[in-house]
Amino acid sequence: MLPLDSGAAMREVGADSNDSPPPVNPPIACNAGPCQIVERIQVGGFMKRDYPNAPMVGVGIVCFKGDDVLLIERGKPPRKGGWSLPGGRQKLGETVRDCALRELVEETGVEATIGALVDVVDSLTRDGDGGLQYHYTLVDFRADWISGEPRAGGDAADARWFTPGELAKLDLWTETVRVIDLARGMA
Repeated sequence: MLPLDSGAAMREVGADSNDSPPPVNPPIACNAGPCQIVERIQVGGFMKRDYPNAPMVGVGIVCFKGDDVLLIERGKPPRKGGWSLPGGRQKLGETVRDCALRELVEETGVEATIGALVDVVDSLTRDGDGGLQYHYTLVDFRADWISGEPRAGGDAADARWFTPGELAKLDLWTETVRVIDLARGMA
């Protein structure tokens, strides 16, 4: 439920509604109470990754083994070929914590104990014409290694541990560096 400020009447669109199917982006109006926003987006049953109609939820995990942090080399856009935190899109019915642990195992083969939420980051990538090509809301958790040696899987082209000194030499996205630093401070 999202509180929105508006003086109009509330419109709720959901599975129980007897109305005809709503448009992709239904108009929303609220009275003094909270409003429920529901959007139905279909592109062959899935929302497209590029040029989406709404933000997608991505979940990342900052996994430590001592001082070393686990990174993956991205095998898909955005940031294909760059080093990043393990993670991926949340599946329908999956909690963000379960998603983080699933993606960690899929992309790296490593198992970990999940800890606290580190931060939520907006990732907006524009194309050459200024259009919004990718829009992710990234939910990042801290984790501590339990077992397994990194091996690339899923969307990852490579997976390995990096020391703090090695991290400084990588051309990481500034938000990735910031989130790693925040997670390190949570130990």
